[in-house]
Amino acid sequence: MNPSAFDVLVIGGGLNGLVAAITLARAKRRVALIEAEARLGGRIVTEEVNDGFKSALCVHELGMLAPKVVQSCRLKKHGLTFTDTRLPAIAMSAAGRPLAISPLPKRAIASIAALSQRDAAAYAQFLSDAARLARLILGARKKGVSLEGAVARASQADKALFDLWSRAGIADLAEHLFEMPLLRGYLCFEAVRGNNLHPRTPGTLLALALALAARQRNAEHRLGEPKGGPGGLIAALETSARAQGVVVMTGAPIERLLAEDGRIMGAELADGRSLSAPHVIAAMGADGALGQLLGHRHLEVETSRDLRATHPPSGAGKVVLALDAAPNFRGLEPEQYRARLIFAPDISAVEAASEACASGALAAEPVFEAVMPSVRDPMLTDVGQHTLSVMVPFVPHRADEDAHTARDALARAVMARLSPIAPDVTDHSVGGQVLTPADLAARFGAAGYHWQNAALDLSACLSGARAFGVTHNETGIAGLVLAGTDMSALAGATGLSGRHAAKSVLKSSQPEKTTRHG
Repeated sequence: MNPSAFDVLVIGGGLNGLVAAITLARAKRRVALIEAEARLGGRIVTEEVNDGFKSALCVHELGMLAPKVVQSCRLKKHGLTFTDTRLPAIAMSAAGRPLAISPLPKRAIASIAALSQRDAAAYAQFLSDAARLARLILGARKKGVSLEGAVARASQADKALFDLWSRAGIADLAEHLFEMPLLRGYLCFEAVRGNNLHPRTPGTLLALALALAARQRNAEHRLGEPKGGPGGLIAALETSARAQGVVVMTGAPIERLLAEDGRIMGAELADGRSLSAPHVIAAMGADGALGQLLGHRHLEVETSRDLRATHPPSGAGKVVLALDAAPNFRGLEPEQYRARLIFAPDISAVEAASEACASGALAAEPVFEAVMPSVRDPMLTDVGQHTLSVMVPFVPHRADEDAHTARDALARAVMARLSPIAPDVTDHSVGGQVLTPADLAARFGAAGYHWQNAALDLSACLSGARAFGVTHNETGIAGLVLAGTDMSALAGATGLSGRHAAKSVLKSSQPEKTTRHG
């Protein structure tokens, strides 16, 4: 057997690449998983942020990992366990009591009812409508039909609901349905946290519907944060991949993809080695896979044009604090420190963050999501010490801005926003790390200065059209399939892009059935 010949090459050893490789290997394909870095995991990584303090440095929230991925990759068999299942998101307020919103509808409605019976009733209907639309969208993808086609065949009630939710922004409907500013702000944040869209952008309601459905599904399956955080998940995936016979190559950057007459032929590594395969899955952004590794000369003019389009000058930032003790969050019980803490007190806060970013500035009072990894996994720090990981959307990227100045501005804005709710957080801070969108792009290959690969056009994402000729996972180059997070409408680490890409390869490589005559 030729050691450099495989059935499939999977480029990128992050979550989606690992899931794709395992899925293919379980189907008896000979698979090579190729990762440029010395470690697997990509953006799902635990690193030391200060002496003795470890934290998730990029993606810090793994509660949306798809149950199908856990089951099909046999991750529990290979050591993956979950902690903190069914935890609520907690909308934080400097002016009053926080609002805990469970991913389970009955619990969420009960929490809201304690503050507003009117909003509780409205939220129950809102969740019912969101679930209907999520089923419609996900059903279309599962059947491989266009969303437009699925809507055309839907009931009149679903057509009307889809029409309303696709034309309105989350802020518009939240204002109409709910009276509590904290509930409105929370919903707006959840709708735009992974795409940086303004909360009045049409389609943001559909993004929220998918996110709520995913979190409810995982809560019902008792899937939460992996024990050990990012490291625990990646370790289980790697063990599963090797057990299935995947050839894992780390520290092996790709120089270029090899193609001939519109068909993929393999890949050339930076060290000069060539690997051949009739199928390649690129678990990265479409622009990186097609524009950089394949080359624009292999693409249609329109595809090349779309991929060359300038990324929006914005993204997400990260602030990770090393703390010598847990801060005192006003209104929270110690057990609630395990939850996602959402700092978006009202619609205007989310709008202000988006509009400031669009003008090239960071909002004076940014909105963000914070988690305390050390509460969930005490092994990350010494006893009594903690880390606080903050993901901040709507952070501008300016090529002419000094990196130190940009990091300092981000850190100051986050600390100013934290202080009214956790007054002693500054006293307990002993260090940490700050990453701007440019830092995330440089360290983790986050194209478009965003951990979700880009500030996606939601309508394109829902229809599967990333660029001209790039629909769903397909690229227009025979044998080349995409599995980056920009192929998903969900702003979270689900693993579904990898699974869908592998299924696409398996479907295309099945031997054709012949008709027997006799």
